[in-house]
Amino acid sequence: MCLGDHGFGEWKIPNFAGSLWVLRLGYMRLEVLNLACGQKFDNLTKHIKTVAPSTDIFCFQELLFGSKPEFTPIRKARVNLFEELEHILVDCNPYIYKAPESARYFYHELLPEGVQGGLAIFAKKTVQVGSDGGFRCYKWDNFPRFDFGAKLTGNCQWIEAGEYTIMNLHGIYQRDTNKADTPERMVQAIILKDFMNEHTGKLIIGGDFNLLPENESLKLIEGDMVNLVNKYKVETTRSSDYAGAHNKADYILVSPDVKVKDFAVVDCDVSDHLPMVLDISI
Repeated sequence: MCLGDHGFGEWKIPNFAGSLWVLRLGYMRLEVLNLACGQKFDNLTKHIKTVAPSTDIFCFQELLFGSKPEFTPIRKARVNLFEELEHILVDCNPYIYKAPESARYFYHELLPEGVQGGLAIFAKKTVQVGSDGGFRCYKWDNFPRFDFGAKLTGNCQWIEAGEYTIMNLHGIYQRDTNKADTPERMVQAIILKDFMNEHTGKLIIGGDFNLLPENESLKLIEGDMVNLVNKYKVETTRSSDYAGAHNKADYILVSPDVKVKDFAVVDCDVSDHLPMVLDISI
């Protein structure tokens, strides 16, 4: 059951309220989700329509920026997923960061000509975003086991909203590594940490890290930040569609000065990942 279909504890917020009501109560809600390029398009769009009125910021990984309302023939990726989300999230401003033009595959399926993938943050128009940007999480264009659909990964985008820097990460995927530490993932951790150290104020980083909880690279990124997946003893961030052996790859980390009101990973059939939802007091 998806968030919005029912209420639990303090999470129940009337859908008519919208962001202004949420902000007047003194907190802001974020949802972080790998969209799997909209393979579960109907379920995904229904979920987003349901939670949109009570969500202030969405951080999405793995979406396509094409213009045709169609699916790829093999993997059933939604070619114009970003455009579809724009039509739903009309009360939001979108911020995008595309993967390189060389990222021409979703898994092993060649994408239509000219279609790029990447990241998107949608922030309610009531959220004052001062600046935004993005960067690659690697130093070399080619390295071992980084091919085909993996080239959609290794990207991070950010927005600055008041005293908050919010980062949306799709960490490096390398085939046949079982998400274990590699030299490239250690370099990624250093790149991310360098960026984080340059930004003062409150910091939130969330996304599909493609890392295991015990990875040294994850610990390097964490530093003194709070890993909410660990703190809240989350058992899995993957849906029943995921056939792999490792049930955690997605995380939200917050700096100690972020006042967490609540956090949940929601059992929702919208992707092979589960939505992570964070309420922060502001």
